[in-house]
Amino acid sequence: MKMIKTEDTTLAEPTLKRLNSYLTVGKIMLRQGCRQITCEQLANATNTETEMVISDLISNPRMASADKFIPMDELVVEIESILLRGIRETVIVAGTRERVGKLINSWEFGGYNFNIDAVFSLDGIPAHAMQYEMLENDQELTAWGETSSLTTAVLDASYDQAQLIADRLISLGIKHIWNFSPLVLVTVPGVIVENVIPGYPKWHCYQHNTMLS
Repeated sequence: MKMIKTEDTTLAEPTLKRLNSYLTVGKIMLRQGCRQITCEQLANATNTETEMVISDLISNPRMASADKFIPMDELVVEIESILLRGIRETVIVAGTRERVGKLINSWEFGGYNFNIDAVFSLDGIPAHAMQYEMLENDQELTAWGETSSLTTAVLDASYDQAQLIADRLISLGIKHIWNFSPLVLVTVPGVIVENVIPGYPKWHCYQHNTMLS
């Protein structure tokens, strides 16, 4: 899949509106359990010409097939990265191994377009997180906190560990927590917690003035 180059900052409004339509359909269908879609199906769902969908999404439209399946999660994440126009929030991801592993691999998490600076887990780091700086114990987390100026964290921990890890992050200077954990956190004044409802990502940096009429 091509996806329009992310460095292209002069996309026409009709193109932005079509991309937004593809994204909306993709998110709805993912929630319904649909994991792939064809350009023809996407065209029907968005009331768009099939040729236009192919032109927007396929690297070589002349070689494209209207009935070739596109992975739905890739479609959603890649379109979102375009619409974000390079706006990325740098975070530390912290939690427990199983939950952090599932989170980083999820299409929902991809939609936030976070820039991950480091990953911390009390019970080991997931293998697919090794591309990031790994903090594998409390001492490494403390050392990271002494040199980092980050104030935002993503937390996804088990019920019994979420508050403990949140308190630790706050002690290191974290002021903003995206909470994917199954627990409402108790924090001190000045710390903002945004509780994320599973299945409903915020996709929070839309350029609303250009995409939505």
